[in-house]
Amino acid sequence: MVGSEGRTIGEYTDDRGIHTIVKVRLIKEASILARRINVDVHKGVVTLYGRVRSESERRRAKELVVTVKGVTTVEDRLLVRP
Repeated sequence: MVGSEGRTIGEYTDDRGIHTIVKVRLIKEASILARRINVDVHKGVVTLYGRVRSESERRRAKELVVTVKGVTTVEDRLLVRP
């Protein structure tokens, strides 16, 4: 186990890889201001939080994340604030 997070070393490594891929996809997407979106990953569950400018930006961010290998669930905590 790694720390008190309840993850094995393998799960921790997988989560770090998922985190990196998600952030890169968000940064590469021109329609998304990635610096306003934070990403947490725990055992394949990705939580997005922060601010987006529109519902379409929110939807696009979720679309990009759900296709990442290893992602089991996307929890959307994004706030729409132009």
